[in-house]
Amino acid sequence: MCVTLPEHRRQPAAHRNHTWFMETARHYTVHMSFSFPGPSRQTRQQDHAISLEREGQAWLNRLTGAARDEPWPVTLLKLAWTAGPATLAAAWLGYYMGFGQTAPLENLRFFFAYTVVFGVIGLATGILARATYGQRRRLMERDLLRVADHLPDLIATVRDLHLAALEPEVRRLEAVGLLLQRVDLSPEALALAIEELGAGRRLARIAAKIELYRLSGLNSRVQELANAAATPAQTVVAAVAEWAPTVATLLERRLAGDAPSYSDGIARDSNFLERILTAMGQEDDRLMTLLDAEEVLVLACELINGRRIPMLLVSYRGHWGLARATDRLEQRRNLYRIANNTVLSRLKALVALLGESGTPGTVGATRGLDSAMLLSQARDGIAGLNRSVDTLGSQPAPLTGDARQRLQDTLETLQAALRLTEDMRRAVHRAARRHTLFQRTAEKWHRDMQRIGDLEMDRPDSGRRGLQVVERHIQLNDEQCLSLAVALAGIFRERGLESRGDRLYCLRSGQRRLIDTEQAKSLAMEVTGALQPYVDITRPEVQRAIDASPAANLLGLDSNLSARTKATWGNAAVQEMADDLSSAALRLAATLVTNYRVTLSDAAIEFLQRRYGAPAGELQQINRDGAARPALSIQPRPTRPPLV
Repeated sequence: MCVTLPEHRRQPAAHRNHTWFMETARHYTVHMSFSFPGPSRQTRQQDHAISLEREGQAWLNRLTGAARDEPWPVTLLKLAWTAGPATLAAAWLGYYMGFGQTAPLENLRFFFAYTVVFGVIGLATGILARATYGQRRRLMERDLLRVADHLPDLIATVRDLHLAALEPEVRRLEAVGLLLQRVDLSPEALALAIEELGAGRRLARIAAKIELYRLSGLNSRVQELANAAATPAQTVVAAVAEWAPTVATLLERRLAGDAPSYSDGIARDSNFLERILTAMGQEDDRLMTLLDAEEVLVLACELINGRRIPMLLVSYRGHWGLARATDRLEQRRNLYRIANNTVLSRLKALVALLGESGTPGTVGATRGLDSAMLLSQARDGIAGLNRSVDTLGSQPAPLTGDARQRLQDTLETLQAALRLTEDMRRAVHRAARRHTLFQRTAEKWHRDMQRIGDLEMDRPDSGRRGLQVVERHIQLNDEQCLSLAVALAGIFRERGLESRGDRLYCLRSGQRRLIDTEQAKSLAMEVTGALQPYVDITRPEVQRAIDASPAANLLGLDSNLSARTKATWGNAAVQEMADDLSSAALRLAATLVTNYRVTLSDAAIEFLQRRYGAPAGELQQINRDGAARPALSIQPRPTRPPLV
């Protein structure tokens, strides 16, 4: 008789939910001559779907429970009805104990009438409340389901629109990058992604083995295979890094056996809120990118599902004059950062515009590229537009309808690109002026702090004077989550969003059409406007906190799932996010030492290490670098804008 490995054998805790690994384990099952019947695969899938539906319903109940089914007057009337009989008995008993005789008949009639009258009113009001406020709760649940159903599909649609605007080679790399970021990627899918990068079947098979052994918890075997594939892996990673640095990093991690997790999330595209707000202010969607639209939609999904985004701020305790000076210094630092980020934002918007219009010489991808690579693409794109205009305009024969339209579209793209270039030039000059103003303010602040002797950062609970770190959070309560969901549902309803299979349609000119780039950006701007009452996204510190926090990994959401199942997956992905503040604490410490010229005390280093997980060695190195830096002096920033 053979030994059977049961189909439901326990897997490592980190991977027990991985469907592909469960299916692989089936091939190693040796059947005995007798066995006990277990649930079929179809039954297990149905049970799993039912469980997800229940979790989604629990999420709906929690949010809709934030809105009371009955108003406070109804509750008070019910209390009056409950208190009626009790008051009647208490009045009769109290009168008897106090006077030794029963209460007069008139008193009993009064309390009896009180009980009956308020009882009738309470019952009537309760019936009315169930008819009105119960309907309101059902409408809110419908809105929540609409948002849970359409928002992930809209994110996927915008992501696909961004890929469609790229050149074929870059589109292939970006698509592989999205696959590599999936937490539930199977070994076969990983091998396919490696082959898509032109790595060859041998490296693809090794990558599949690495993933399979990683799922089994056999880390020693993972390390052995990773070492064996190190040389060919480095060659492929170097080739990919030339066009897609982010994809190269993901590939390198995968080939080392380091897979992404829901707790890590996905890095956001920096300054996306600034670009969207600028596009809204100037009513020009060319100032934002499709990546920006995707980012703000993901942010809305996170906030609805209760995401908490931490913020680290600087506060001063001590002399009131220095407190005001510290606030002024922080304000001017924020203004300088905004102006500096605006330059890169305009450059990204310019490259995205050229890529979306199909301009030769540009690929349209901006994620993970530094300013030099973006500037090179912008130059090539504008040069390509000039050549296209010269070619079309120099034709001797009159232009036909198609050629005339092509020339007009090219001229409009060139004009928009030149406007963005001029905006970028102005942003460079503005950043230079604000940099000089910030340095002058910092120099004066530093002299005042040296005179008083508060140039040291301590932990918040020390009670001493000086600079301190204050932790805040960006988070919506249940009522705000519900209100935001209702607002988004109203936007989707007005646009007539409707899912058909894996496609998302909206109403345009009275007809249902697939969402295009213009509509996607318009929807993203409306969603941004809906976020504003709940999160003050115009504040620089809020934008910095959101940029620094990773976004939830929603790549595993399937458009064919039900609304309640999507709600469960989305909520689980958001709740798995870890609040890792170590990098933010290091950046804040470097800012304090570099810009504020302060010294981190031993207590402050211990606090940052214990509270936020910042490495003590790096904090001490920041302190040493600050002490070795020469005295603060105004260094003029070059005001020459980049040549485009």
